[in-house]
Amino acid sequence: METPYSFLKFVTQDRIDILKDGYIRFTPPKDLNDPFEVNPVVIPHDPYNIQMIESGYDYQNHEFTASDHDFSWKRFNKIGHYKTEYSKFSNKYGILSLSSSKDMCSMPSVAIFSEEDPRRNLLMWSHYTDEHRGFIIEFHSDFIDDTEISKITYSHERPMVTQEDIESGVIFPFFVKGKKWCYEKECRIIKPLEQADKIVHLDNGNTIHLFKIKKSQIRSITTGCNMDTNKIEELKKIVFTDPELKNCVFYVSKIDNEGFALDFRSYSANGWTNDDVFGFPMISKHPLLINPENVKNKYKNN
Repeated sequence: METPYSFLKFVTQDRIDILKDGYIRFTPPKDLNDPFEVNPVVIPHDPYNIQMIESGYDYQNHEFTASDHDFSWKRFNKIGHYKTEYSKFSNKYGILSLSSSKDMCSMPSVAIFSEEDPRRNLLMWSHYTDEHRGFIIEFHSDFIDDTEISKITYSHERPMVTQEDIESGVIFPFFVKGKKWCYEKECRIIKPLEQADKIVHLDNGNTIHLFKIKKSQIRSITTGCNMDTNKIEELKKIVFTDPELKNCVFYVSKIDNEGFALDFRSYSANGWTNDDVFGFPMISKHPLLINPENVKNKYKNN
């Protein structure tokens, strides 16, 4: 795909540690919120029969032998085994989910930008930032070494794999999701969990795999409209005092004055902001109104 210039990660407010420590989690499919993640349909067909089907071969009039029936039955009975094997294989990898779009705006606090920009997606804010209490990290494309960022394909059909596909370790099911998820505009990075730079073992038995990021490649931070004021100030302090984040822009989102939308305000380390005077939401131009008292006085004088 044509690589966008930046990618967004929606996180909860306790993920401030990403900025402090410079590590981000890659999650195995089994720990994601969609049970269909990397869960392809394993079919009994082998490459030869797939080729025959695609060529239009007439199976209805084929005279199947005892050997054909035995071959078919054995492959069908192996489906459960191969599903288990692919689950083991896929969970050796971690996924980092990001959002991006060709309609991303580079200056959201001063430009009127597309509704297709994930930053304006209210569902993403609600689902992944704890109801707008978290924030967005915007990364340049090279924020992690030795990675390829791939766009998700949204489909009404689950991906299908053969037993031979599983034996060869195909990874395309990592990049297919159900059509109903298309609002996320997701891109992904996958990495072997064994390559993690840091592993954290939790008391509940779960394991967290963390990978080092280049903090210098963080382009911006955008806080949610419901984020705690103290947390916003904590984020500001990190962004404005960490030399690695010297090129990071700080935005605060606010509820739009009129529509079901968010407005964004930028802040600088020296205290400058384009936020609205007295804290009132800005509208692009105030309407001209007739003073009713003037009308009353006009008719009274006449």
